[in-house]
Amino acid sequence: MLARRETARTRGNRLAAKLMRAVGTLALGAGAVLGVGALGADAARPARPVRVRSSASKEVLPEMYPEGELWFEEQISDHFSVGAGAPSSGIEVWRQRFFANVTYFAGENAPVFLCVGGEGPALEARVVQDGGMHCGHMMDMAREVGALVLALEHRFYGKSMPRPDFSNKSLALLSSEQALGDLASFHEHATRLYGLSSKNKWVTFGGSYPGMLAGWARLKLPHLIHAAVASSAPVSAEADMSGYNDVVAASLANPHVGGSSACLDAVTASFENLGARLDSEAGQRSLENTFDVCEAGSLSEEENWQGFSESFWGLFPLQDNDPSCSEPLCDYSRICDMAETSGFDDPLDLLVQLYRTKRGKDCLDVRRSKMVARLQDASNPERAWLWQTCTEFGFYQTCNPGSNCPFMKKPFASSLDASLRLCSEVFGVPGAVTKARITFSNLMYGGVNLQGSRVLYVNGEVDPWSANSIADSISVSLPVVWVQGASHHFWTHPSKPSDDEHIVAARQKISDQVDLWLLFDAHTT
Repeated sequence: MLARRETARTRGNRLAAKLMRAVGTLALGAGAVLGVGALGADAARPARPVRVRSSASKEVLPEMYPEGELWFEEQISDHFSVGAGAPSSGIEVWRQRFFANVTYFAGENAPVFLCVGGEGPALEARVVQDGGMHCGHMMDMAREVGALVLALEHRFYGKSMPRPDFSNKSLALLSSEQALGDLASFHEHATRLYGLSSKNKWVTFGGSYPGMLAGWARLKLPHLIHAAVASSAPVSAEADMSGYNDVVAASLANPHVGGSSACLDAVTASFENLGARLDSEAGQRSLENTFDVCEAGSLSEEENWQGFSESFWGLFPLQDNDPSCSEPLCDYSRICDMAETSGFDDPLDLLVQLYRTKRGKDCLDVRRSKMVARLQDASNPERAWLWQTCTEFGFYQTCNPGSNCPFMKKPFASSLDASLRLCSEVFGVPGAVTKARITFSNLMYGGVNLQGSRVLYVNGEVDPWSANSIADSISVSLPVVWVQGASHHFWTHPSKPSDDEHIVAARQKISDQVDLWLLFDAHTT
């Protein structure tokens, strides 16, 4: 027993030394990009070190507290409806799924790390084991500081369904505001369930839309959430998100990921050639044959051109560039190497080679009418995120003439009007309403003009979503970390030996920042 106590003590001493190093590393000023640390020399003195659970408590905590897959049985369906909209029997509730891991929980003064769910695939038990794709580094930190680990699934994604389908009537309960209401109610539930107090400081984590929610939870609920790490969080809602493909163009030319100006030129020329062939009937038939389009004559209809051309965007690692990947043409470096060395006679051959290498055996269905019919089906879960784009965020990735977009700009198919028309066709939401809701979202949350404290924004250099995130530190309490060569919240993935030095350094900066914030009381910014 003595040896085990010494191990715990040693761990505690190591954590204390690490945290004091974080305190000694002062932040850069507003407008700068964070190096390490986030509070200046005038910051308040730390209140207390993080408590590390003893080895003895490690054996009893799993028996005291529930863990694994769990359900919050009385989540409120509509946090904002009272009076006529409420059921006569009282407040309507539903079952929301969450996961818990108490293995590292140090008890009385230890923090709570909450992995915020979002629009991605259903959460799995691994989210509180290795963190999954959004909270891998969070799990590494939880081990270090003795945190209780929780993960809350977002309403209408995965198994957390306030309603049985995705009809308009049901989706009226789907919004980021309702999701933040869920977080607040869950905070109260978990506090009771695990016997928590104000000494247990909550830190939210997430990447992409969950990163948006993680940051907003701290800014909107500062009495509940102590700090947040918002990774790859496009907090600025926008209808015409032309910046997305501008970042793609810069990535194709970026030597940090194996890109070059020659690569960008080759990709641009290939899409220009694709567009030119759409202008003639002979070219349309040739493209249908080359790319195995399912229905002959589909490309005679202009409404199908957007779906056709955008099918090829997915051949590029727009959000998942991984230099350690092993599949053919799986990252920018391999694609650019092919573009620069293959000596194609026809510029279109670049797309042909990519398509034949990466597509499956199915034919390419480009019919817009079929896509719209699929999205009009109230049982289709794809409707959930589309609903949020139509009623809150936009984020329509256009390829406008005159922009830096490397994809097909002529004919002009990937337009804002085409995306807004989809909202009208699928949900009956007019374009004017979508634009008004986007404006309201930025009024509600602040867009990139945020005020608050203790939110760390982390962005990758080749992540297209960074175009709508926080580019520079707003203040010493709202700092930014930029990760060279990194794609969409790559640093939140479970660590692996192939992670490059920039990913490793970013994780260290995040750890140091969270460690530092955990030292402060609720009133220190």
